Amino acid sequence: MLSFASGLSPNSDAFAVFVTEKYEYKDENNLLSKDVAHKVNLFLKSLKAKNKGEEINSVDISSQKKCFIIKVKNNHNNSYFEEIGGIFFTYIKRFKNINSVDIYADSLNEKKDNLIKLFSEFIFG
Repeated sequence: MLSFASGLSPNSDAFAVFVTEKYEYKDENNLLSKDVAHKVNLFLKSLKAKNKGEEINSVDISSQKKCFIIKVKNNHNNSYFEEIGGIFFTYIKRFKNINSVDIYADSLNEKKDNLIKLFSEFIFG
């Protein structure tokens, strides 16, 4: 089950953060604890150093929780979010122990109206 997070659920198995091509994200609402943000930032730093081309990566935050990093292209076509949503769904199916994922849509630096449009396409994918 996917849910859009206004807060990260302690019961979810994973959460997804959206980053730019430069591996940057925003956390204005401080949904990520300092410890979790630190782990995510270290992982992003290593991805940036390796210059990995994958759009989706993951890191274990704890033995019970995983973080998915979804890299969003700066210039994308109209169906991009639908495509990346489909890729993400296929990616998470590999993890048999993940039954619920919180989607942290606000980590993407977009206006609220545009976020709603983009993430309805993401879920459709």
